[in-house]
Amino acid sequence: MDDLYLEDLRIDSLVDLLKAAYSLEDWGRMIEIADKLLLSAEMVYSKQKKSIDSGKRYIYLDGKRHIVYYFGFSKLMKGTAFEKMGRYAEAQECIKFYTDLSWLDDGTEEAEKEINIFKMFAKGNSLTVSLLDGKQEYLAPYVQYIEESRIEELLPGLETILKSGIDHGFSANGVLDRFKNDIEKAIEICSKKGEAIYVAKFYYKLSIYYFKTGQYEAALHNTLKALEASGNFNDVIVFRKSVALFESLRGYAGVDQQQRYVALMSNILKEELENEKNTFISDDHIRVN
Repeated sequence: MDDLYLEDLRIDSLVDLLKAAYSLEDWGRMIEIADKLLLSAEMVYSKQKKSIDSGKRYIYLDGKRHIVYYFGFSKLMKGTAFEKMGRYAEAQECIKFYTDLSWLDDGTEEAEKEINIFKMFAKGNSLTVSLLDGKQEYLAPYVQYIEESRIEELLPGLETILKSGIDHGFSANGVLDRFKNDIEKAIEICSKKGEAIYVAKFYYKLSIYYFKTGQYEAALHNTLKALEASGNFNDVIVFRKSVALFESLRGYAGVDQQQRYVALMSNILKEELENEKNTFISDDHIRVN
């Protein structure tokens, strides 16, 4: 039982590491960790089978997920890394793996639930990768898919459409108009549910799309939104990219946008310096002792 306990600890640590690597956009590291997670899942599954074959029941510790989850999550995250790297054929191979995990079904409710969840993920992710690969015929079914999904899926779905539009030169304006009334609702829900990472990324991708299509006013507006969101949610990567984008567009910025940008930067500087020893801020003046 000690061996199983140690493996369970390790396997969940790998899940956490994968999530951390994703937040840092470290795609190569994600692939390495995903492979280790799959290997750990195979080891746990092997012990589970031996336990069942000997007439015993394999017991998961409190709070642990069914073994289906670890198999599916390893391939889902590896496929996501390949997708972000533009290696779409390899991403599709990973998706095929978790399209049908019924071979792991042990008759429990937990197994059935996880199998169905990954089947649903596979459908959406396959459409995503096809669209990112420039196959524009998948746009309509992808739009239908995100319409039928939870509202929380709208922002990452639109981000995919925007990226495909940027990379392959087609307009996403019609899709943005179609979801105009749902975007603010999705932003509010994601912000409240701890999925705010999608908010900053969406604003940034939207600003890039407008920049690439010569819509500089809209690009600046959404760049400032991305800066605000990334600052509020501590998304350092999006914040850095948004600063660079604003500086590239500064020549198109009006007085109000310039002032808003300066105010954002000043507030962030104040927050950072207030945490520094012997640094005092008073009436917008900074003094260091």
